[in-house]
Amino acid sequence: MSDSKLKIGLIADHPNIVFEDVQKSLQGKFTLQKVDAASEEYPNCDIFLFASNKLDKLLITGLAKKIKKTTELLVISSHHKEMEVDPETRIFYYPYQYDIIINLPLIVKTVFSASQVKA
Repeated sequence: MSDSKLKIGLIADHPNIVFEDVQKSLQGKFTLQKVDAASEEYPNCDIFLFASNKLDKLLITGLAKKIKKTTELLVISSHHKEMEVDPETRIFYYPYQYDIIINLPLIVKTVFSASQVKA
């Protein structure tokens, strides 16, 4: 699958600078679909990203339940250290930092490729 055909579900709970930076980093490199966090059902995407400057464990758990069990959720936030990583989930936390945002397309491809090997 070529990078441009990789469908990224970009989840937003409210407008924020983290979301805008993530969107700019991925724009033109992948097929992006903006997803409202409050939606009842999420579209089929190859991978989901949630970018926010406020994190809530219940919100992240709710997002993970709405996506398929075979799909990864990448969470980009400056509050990533406050979240507990559960090895059973398919949730990955990344800090909101310049080098992460710049390298985000590579990170997305790496996580997606690794998930295909496991599947």
